[in-house]
Parts: sequence; structure tokens; C-alpha cells
Amino acid sequence: MIGMCVAAFVLAGPSDAFRWIFVRRDGVLWRVQLNMLNMVDTYRFTQQRIRMSDVRWDKLTEGEQAQAKASIERAIRVLCTEGVLPGSALSRVVQCLPEPRLESESKWAWKISYQTQTPGVPPERGGRRVLQVAKAYPGLAPAVGTVPPEGPAPGRWGFGVAAVLLMILLTAGGYMLGVALEKSGGTESGRPVRWTEPEITTQYQSMGVTFHLPGALVWTEEGSFADPETGMVYTVTVELGATEEMAVDALTEPIGEYRLRPDFDSFSFAYTNTDQDLVKLATKDRLSCLHNLITIRFTDGSTVESGVALAQDLFSTLVRVEVSGGSQVDEETMEHIVLYILEGMEFTGPTEENYQEMYHLGREEGYTLVGIALVPTPYEEDPFLRVPLPYGGEVTYLEDGGVVAQAHGLRIQARACWSPEGPQAIVEEAWAQVQAENRDLYQDGIFDSEYDAETDVATKQFSFWEGDEARISFLVAQPMRDEGRYRFMEVTYIPEEMDDDYPTLIQEFSHASDLYLPELEPF
Repeated sequence: MIGMCVAAFVLAGPSDAFRWIFVRRDGVLWRVQLNMLNMVDTYRFTQQRIRMSDVRWDKLTEGEQAQAKASIERAIRVLCTEGVLPGSALSRVVQCLPEPRLESESKWAWKISYQTQTPGVPPERGGRRVLQVAKAYPGLAPAVGTVPPEGPAPGRWGFGVAAVLLMILLTAGGYMLGVALEKSGGTESGRPVRWTEPEITTQYQSMGVTFHLPGALVWTEEGSFADPETGMVYTVTVELGATEEMAVDALTEPIGEYRLRPDFDSFSFAYTNTDQDLVKLATKDRLSCLHNLITIRFTDGSTVESGVALAQDLFSTLVRVEVSGGSQVDEETMEHIVLYILEGMEFTGPTEENYQEMYHLGREEGYTLVGIALVPTPYEEDPFLRVPLPYGGEVTYLEDGGVVAQAHGLRIQARACWSPEGPQAIVEEAWAQVQAENRDLYQDGIFDSEYDAETDVATKQFSFWEGDEARISFLVAQPMRDEGRYRFMEVTYIPEEMDDDYPTLIQEFSHASDLYLPELEPF
């Protein structure tokens, strides 16, 4: 289609216009190839070094056009008076077209013929050759019976319209073919017709994802269910902050698990005719995912079907579904069951009951030492706020809605706040709370609160003793999207716990929190 568009625009203009110059002198028509003439040292009229395209008359300056006219006239004079042999280099560049005769014409060009000159053959016995001359040269009448054009030739836009219409037909045909294949059960991956939704389902929720499992199942353990009628076992796991590489690893993990069994036979993937390991899938709530399925076969005829789906959502949720134990259920049906579960997922997001479970390493944002936690907010339309925390230690959710985590020499306490008086009021209130806790403050290490009007961020630094260990803390209130909404954090350095990961944590947390944290040395 792109090639057709390019061809259409090329054909829209006069063919070879401006690359040739036609000259009538004493009733004789001459055709001059500008590019080749310019390559002859004694006739050169421009010093332009044009590598990707030919010399064009309309691209020359007025001085270069005057020089080109003089070179053409001199070449014609030489060919007419000095007896240059036919077939010479100059005669091929500046070609004589004797006895031009009009054969036909269109809106864009004349088709003329001229007498060919063959060495040793009289002119009257020679043949004639046909040539097309574009109507792009105002004032030029190449043969008797032609009328010189008064302006540039009209564009041949019919070719462009035809190309666009053909592209529309091809696109519509491809779309209709895809619809026909989908209705007949064929898809991009070649999988068979989808499994029919069962009348009875068992609903299961985990980390913001709602699953609809087929049948009346019995819960056996966390994320595992059994079907008393068929003996099939369903296992569902959810992980946040995953990457596409992690999803592929989760897809191939069953191969390593089951191939050590003595009855292991073979395995295959559902999608094999694609360059991608994971292909697109739309869930029940129209969330886009990347997914694939794998079938593990055993010598007794039983199978294990496993599928993964990586949701392209805020949390990069990775789901793995495995169905096993159904020896009386054929392989194709088990594949349909897993696909039905993946397609039926609903990503409900955090709630008051599950938001504490959704703390995860922020791999979806490229972090290796920063975790992402959710804390409740007083805003009805945005009930939860994402906060970065050091990853690798315990996480504690506080009664006031805050959260605290400590790892690699850094302790962060965070919560959502609302203050119409600005971030200074939040910091002052937090400082009053610190004083009320009767911390062993180091008076020389207490600094005045600071406020940056450009970023609307308020901070306060202070030091205190925690047992025999010294601490340095920063109170920070920074704005969220809407006016009056802030994220408050108390950042505390724990020198005795600073390890090899501490410098990396400082860099990643500074990026995740949009704050500059100094890398303090242990003291």
C-alpha cells in the first residue's frame, strides 16, 4: 500500500519533466539531457554535487540557467557545423530529433515520432521512433499541429485516487476475511472454537483480581480448588509488579516441574505460529493482557494445562492458572477451560479488604529495591495512594492509615494527607507529633522547616537518639495531582543497617518519590 501511494504521487506529475530540455532551432527539435551535459567538463554549467537525483532545470539558479543555455547552444552549434559523427558521446547527450510528427496527445503529454538516423542508410529509408514529451514546458510546440501550453501541465491525480480506492478495498477485504475466520473458529493463533461458559461457577478473589472458575468447586488451600465430580484441580496464583520476561518464565516453569516424572511424555504451546512468546488477550472487563498456554502430556494419557496472563494495568499483574487431574477430560477441553478462566478475569483493583496484600516490588517501574504500597486516602474518587518504600524488610500498616517499612539502612513512614493550608501545616503537625512521642532529640541537629514555593514541597530535618544509635530524619510533604492533596513521608536513616544495596536504594527511592535524598555515610 505504501508503494502504491509513492507510485501514485510520482505518476501525478509530468513524466521526466525538467530533467530534459527541448530546443527548437531552425525547424529542428533537439532533446538535451541536462545531467549528462553537466558531466562534460567543457559544457558544465553548475558545480552542484547532486548524488541522489539528477540535475533539474527548475532547481538551477538564474545564473546557472543562463550558463546552461549557452552550453546547449554551443553544443548544438558544434553538432551542426563541425561534423561530429553520429553515435558520439555529445550526440547522445544533445540528441537531434529530425522531422518530428504528432502521433497522439493527452492532457499531460504529446506522443511524437521522429526520423531515426542510421549510419550508411539514407534518411528516406530510415525508420521512425516514438517519444513522449510532457506538456510541462510553456511555449514549446515540439511538432507541427501541437499547441504550446500556456502553463504547467495539470496533475494526474486520478492515479492517486485509484491508489486510495484500491487501498480501501484491500483493507476492507482483509477485515472481512478476519471476521469470517473468527466466526468460523479460526484465529490468529489457530486455536479451536471457544469453550461454552458453564451454568455454575465458583468465584475467587485475590489481590484485586476476580476469577470465575467453572463448576461447583471445593476450596482446598489458598488459591487451590477441587472439582468433586471430575477430580480436576484448579490452582490460581497472582503476582504484582511482573515483567514480560517473568511471565514467560512462569509459562515455562511447569516443564521443569513435570519433566522429571517417569511418566512425562511431551509438551506443547497453544500459540506457535507467531514470533512472540505471548500474544494479546482481552478479558471480560476489556483489559488488555499478554498470554499463552502450555499443555503437559503424560504416558497414561492425562494432561496438565497451564496458562499465564500479564495484565497491562497499573500493577503489571501476572496471573497463572493450572488445571490438572482430569484424566477423563480431553486435552482440547482443558485448554478451553484455562482460556475461559483467563478471559473471564475481572481486575477490580484495591479494596479496603485487600489493599494491604498488594504491596510488591516495583519491577514494573524498573526498581530492584523499591516496593510499591497502597495507603487509604480521604478522597472518595481516589480511595488509595501509591507510595514507594524500601523493599526487603517487614511492612507494617498503621491504624491511622499509614504504612512503614525498613530495609538497607532506610526507614520510610508514609500516608496520604489533605490540607487546605498547604504542606507547611502538615510538616508542623508531624513535628508536633514527634515531640509528643518523647523522642530523645539532639537539639543541635534540629533545623527550621523549609518551603519551596515552586514545587509546593515542605521539609524539616532533625536528629535524635534511638537507644544508643543516632538517627537523622526528614519530614516531607509533597503535593499530589489535585489542590490540597499531599503525600507525607518521614524518611529516617539507620546507619548500622546500611549495606551494599544502600546506595542503589537511595538512587531508586529518590527517583520513585520525586525527591532528592542525600547519600549519608554511616557514622
